Amino acid sequence: MRDRAVRADGAIPHERAAPTDVPATTRLRPTWVVAVSAMTFALCVAKARTADAAAWPRKEGQGFLSFNLRRTVDGPDFGDFGSLYYEYGLTERLTFGVDIGSNIATGQTKAIAFLRHPVMQSDGPDVFAVEMGVGLTDRQAGKIFTLQPGLSWGRPVEGGWGRGWLGIEGKLALFEDSGSLRKIEATFGINHDSGSLSIFQLIQSDPSGGPSSWAVEASHVVKLSERTFLDLGASYGFSQAPVVVKIGFWQIF
Repeated sequence: MRDRAVRADGAIPHERAAPTDVPATTRLRPTWVVAVSAMTFALCVAKARTADAAAWPRKEGQGFLSFNLRRTVDGPDFGDFGSLYYEYGLTERLTFGVDIGSNIATGQTKAIAFLRHPVMQSDGPDVFAVEMGVGLTDRQAGKIFTLQPGLSWGRPVEGGWGRGWLGIEGKLALFEDSGSLRKIEATFGINHDSGSLSIFQLIQSDPSGGPSSWAVEASHVVKLSERTFLDLGASYGFSQAPVVVKIGFWQIF
């Protein structure tokens, strides 16, 4: 979870589709899983996610849609927050997406359309991708043009706990008013035999002209059908100690 409020600095979170079909090509002993996760989290704290599930391209002709609502149940209440995330595979290597988040109370919104493309492809398990997004963000001066480049990395893993993935994703939102917002997410996900997912994240948000913040989030995504999932989760922010719960739905088509 990032800072869930839609603030004047543009710190608006977004949902990221988790890979439900990541190949299990790497087997890690439990101790290595802990070590790799720790290094990933350390990179995030050092401001180095950018790249998690986002690194895997959508298959050509395949789409993904998620929608969720978040509410603060303890600590500073920034208002309920809604987000919509959409991806579509234009080709085997090019993914188009839309990322929209809005504070329901204030109406402040950030909307970004983006293209993502894999880079540095090899026969190994590591997947890298770059993306470029453009859109609008509500800030103090009103709706501001936003340019948002990103870089991501992902890697399937497997151990005694099952199959899953590691990822890091980083994005830098550059606002027309000369402000900026850097976000980094580190993710460890588990693909359960039932088709459901467990996702653990460490997230950092670093706005220009303001203090950086970071938070942890845990989610369990329940498979309702072959194409529909229920997303339940909670997060804790270390800066102001807000506890936020979320409920959402995923649709694959």
